[in-house]
Order: sequence, then structure tokens, then C-alpha cells
Amino acid sequence: MEYSIGIDTLAFAGKLAVENSKLNRNSKEWAKLGIEGAQILLKSMPPLHTSDMSVMGFTLDEIARIKETARCYGLKRVVLFPCNVNGRVHSFFRMYEGNIEAFCVKLGITRFSDSISASEEALIDELIKTYGIIVYERD
Repeated sequence: MEYSIGIDTLAFAGKLAVENSKLNRNSKEWAKLGIEGAQILLKSMPPLHTSDMSVMGFTLDEIARIKETARCYGLKRVVLFPCNVNGRVHSFFRMYEGNIEAFCVKLGITRFSDSISASEEALIDELIKTYGIIVYERD
């Protein structure tokens, strides 16, 4: 594991520096013990992975795929926003212009019904204004 190798290398370099210092033998042993303790502690901590990052539940790879798909189907803009449905927060897309139907089919997402009421439309607009994230916008 690359993470562990880096920690081991730093610990080795630290011990080598302590061993070559002008400290007395007892101080050197205590310093190396401290380095070993830090090494064990760092190895017990999980490494940070960028693959665990997400945007409203979508991984960075999925966001990249959404952007590429939007470009391929000529969409002008794709906005991601949260919406509370039956007490649970879900992520939704608002798409503008282009071949929206093909975009939805390609990504396997369901498009909003065309029969949205004016009050629902106003709520969606407010959610987008407050929380919306522009995932893709054509130049």
C-alpha cells in the first residue's frame, strides 16, 4: 500500500536523523520510540481518498460523465439541486435546451412530468436559486 510505504519511509528517515544526532543514547531511544508511536498512529488512521468525494451523492467520475453527456447532446446547462420528497432529500436535475430526452435516457434518469403545477415550479425555482449547482454550462 503506497500510503504505508510513505509513512514507513518518513519514520525511517526520522530515526536515521535521530541516530546521527548528538543526543545521548537514552534521548535517542526515547526520540525513536516517539517516532515509532507516531508511525503506528498514522498507519491506524484511514487514508483520505478522493474517490469518496461526492456532489449531492454523485461521485466525481459520475459528475464528469454527466458533463460529457450534456456536451454530447447539446444541452445549454445542467443544474443539480436537492428536493425533499416524502421526508427524504433527493438530488434532481434541471436541464436547459438541447436533446434533453436523449440525455435522460443515456443517464437513466427520469424527467420531470410536463404537468408540474405553478406552485411546484416556483418551489423548484427557489430550490435551484438557493441550493442549485451548475454541473454543466455550454460556453
